[in-house]
Amino acid sequence: MVAPVAAHSASAATERAFTGFGEATVFNVQYGIPGFILTDKFVDHGGPTSQALFESAGGRRANAQIPYIGYMADYPGFPPLVAAALGLPQPPSLPAYAARASADDSGQPEQVVGEEGGPYFLKATASSTAVRSTARLGAPEGKDGAQPPASLATTDVVTDGDKVSVVASTVAQSFSLGPLSVADMRSKSVTTYTQGDDQPVTTTELLVKGGSVGATSFSFGAGGLKVAENGVPVPAGEELSQLNGALAPAGLTVNFAGARTVPGGAAAGTFEIVDTHPVPGAAKDAHGIFRVRFGGVVSSVGLGNATSGESTATVSAPSDTSPRAAAEPVRSFGRLAAWRPQAAEEVAT
Repeated sequence: MVAPVAAHSASAATERAFTGFGEATVFNVQYGIPGFILTDKFVDHGGPTSQALFESAGGRRANAQIPYIGYMADYPGFPPLVAAALGLPQPPSLPAYAARASADDSGQPEQVVGEEGGPYFLKATASSTAVRSTARLGAPEGKDGAQPPASLATTDVVTDGDKVSVVASTVAQSFSLGPLSVADMRSKSVTTYTQGDDQPVTTTELLVKGGSVGATSFSFGAGGLKVAENGVPVPAGEELSQLNGALAPAGLTVNFAGARTVPGGAAAGTFEIVDTHPVPGAAKDAHGIFRVRFGGVVSSVGLGNATSGESTATVSAPSDTSPRAAAEPVRSFGRLAAWRPQAAEEVAT
């Protein structure tokens, strides 16, 4: 589905300031017990994660982490800053967070952690024309077919003359959880803007290939969810229920959700696996909920001028005839929001 495209504005007399932003996390993992004690969320983490931010009139920085711990990665640097502010003796230096690569165009244009052919690799670069970040855990990305487990997140914000493009993507290969296995999962969001246009344009995609639960096979793409039992296609409209029926003995369910708009761009669709189980020692009806989410990568170009500081998006997503329209909405994983520009906060639709 393609939303109406904003008309071009050929009469733009001056360039508009912009903020290009991309964010990609291969997996988000969340565990909680609704209504239990003081909090219902005990685990909310993910990775590998890559982020890139390019402000035409401000900073340019990139960040890659495995796993993503957000601002906590800066904790080792806080004690010396506090001591200096209070006029106290400098405390011993703490080691930096080893699983992060960061860059900014004003002080550290590049940082690399690990090796490209090694079990993990992090790279962040920032310049006056582009910011890029890469985070990989496991084997390098392979081709179709049997591959070692691999997970890769990349984000790029690139300017070329009067055009800016933002690309956020993730790849996960050879994933399994209980009876569920998936050969290849890919998520991508691309936002482009050219000076003189009214608004940026965003396209998204979510691909799930080579999925299986025993004799049940499945895939997901632009044509929606496809499920087969012993090689025989499941009738239209019954795909999701058939797939979840195959997962029921293991206590698992899966959901597919479509792309969501954010100011200036979009978050790609998501594939979510949910495990719900009783909690020993808790209230009678208390259940723990374990979620693994793939996809949801974000790209956006926020615009500003004398009259408006935010933009809308044109979004390409799978057809609403796919089962995702009836699936349970994917929960918000808000822990990444602290790194985002304010203009790129997600807006649920």
